[in-house]
Amino acid sequence: MKVLQCAGKNYRITRQRQAVLDALQKPGSVPDAGWVLEQVRKDMPNISLGTVHRSMNLLRQAGLVSRTRSAAGIEHADRRTNVNCYATCIRCGSNVDVKIDARDDLASLTASATGFRITGARLDFYGLCPNCVKREPQG
Repeated sequence: MKVLQCAGKNYRITRQRQAVLDALQKPGSVPDAGWVLEQVRKDMPNISLGTVHRSMNLLRQAGLVSRTRSAAGIEHADRRTNVNCYATCIRCGSNVDVKIDARDDLASLTASATGFRITGARLDFYGLCPNCVKREPQG
C-alpha cells in the first residue's frame, strides 16, 4: 500500500488520488480541477468534483503539486513544485506553463537585493493567448 505523508499524518494513495496525480502529470497546460475531472472521469465515471478538489489539496499539502491562481481567479495545479512560471490569458483564462531559464537569474538577483534565501518563485505573465488574438478584430 502506497502512503502519502501530509501534515504529520499518513494518507493512503487511493485509486482516485493516484488518478488525479496521473492526470496532473500529463504534459501541456497547467490544469484546473474541471480539466482534471474530465481526464479522471474517462476511467472513473463516478468520481466527483469534490473528490478531485480534496485530492488536489492533499497532493498540494504533501508537496507533490503546487497551486496557482489565474487572472480570472481559477485555481490551477502544477506537478512541478520548485519554480513556477506561467502565461495567463486575460480574456479566456487559459494558463500555460512557461519554460525559461531567466527564472534562476531572477531568484539570484532577488536574493542579492533583499538578503532573502529564496525557497521558491512564481513568475506570471498576462496577455492574450493565440486563440484570443485570432479573434481580435483586424484593422
